[in-house]
Amino acid sequence: MALGLPFAATIGYLNNAPLLFGEMSLSTSVTLLALGVANVARHARRAMLRPLVSSSRPGRVVRAILLAWLVLVAVQAVAARFVPAPWIATSGVAVMVVDALAMLAVILFLGMKYDASATRLRLTEWRLYNSALRDPSTGMRSRASAELFSATFGPITSHGLVLIEIEGIVAVARRSGPEAAERLLRLVSGALQRALRPEELLCREDELSLLLMVRNCTLEQLGDRAAELCALVAELRDPDREMCRISLSAAAVMARRGDGDPAPSIRRARQALRSAKPGDTRRVLLCEAA
Repeated sequence: MALGLPFAATIGYLNNAPLLFGEMSLSTSVTLLALGVANVARHARRAMLRPLVSSSRPGRVVRAILLAWLVLVAVQAVAARFVPAPWIATSGVAVMVVDALAMLAVILFLGMKYDASATRLRLTEWRLYNSALRDPSTGMRSRASAELFSATFGPITSHGLVLIEIEGIVAVARRSGPEAAERLLRLVSGALQRALRPEELLCREDELSLLLMVRNCTLEQLGDRAAELCALVAELRDPDREMCRISLSAAAVMARRGDGDPAPSIRRARQALRSAKPGDTRRVLLCEAA
């Protein structure tokens, strides 16, 4: 209500419509309009001013919409004051069409942003639900936790992953059954879990492999950390296989900055492990960004 009368008076003055502004001068209506805006902003400054000063994409779009609206108001004022009389009706219709199209664009944009926000919220809720689930065999976190890790830290910091495979575990599963492979996976995952750092997350990946997520690192640091964990597991002995040594092979991949999906990096790491030469003695392979 505080903004209505001075706003109508300003528009009436600009469009040469005395019935809207009466005896109110332009300076008075602008002053009252500024005071009304200041009063509303004082009580709702965060909700009103955040999109105007934000450096995000929605903030830039809001400023562009505001600028376009001011241009439209200026065009209406020019049309009312300087357009020749025979063209008044045509210019009024043209401005009305532009006004309607601009309003339609704003409605569609706001609907798009609302739908995107609702979709992002549902996706976040689904990720949180899946990340809370644990693997029933090993008690480890699932791949959903790795996806949530990438979605959280990918846009703000450097992060990478290490795909860890136990050499010979497929043969163990084929020869002694899946229970023996699960037991070997539990033995390795337990040792790795005890050696984790605060910035690391260990998850179970498909095909009897493990996935180590690391943030705030470089590719060289990621490779050194993978080699350290491989050396740690090499000290273990499998009591059900005549105290045989356990060997790991790993592929370290740095994700691109801003990448919130670990799937490309996982595919790159698995491809590197599959394409490794049989005679290659390296336990850790360093890969470029996926």
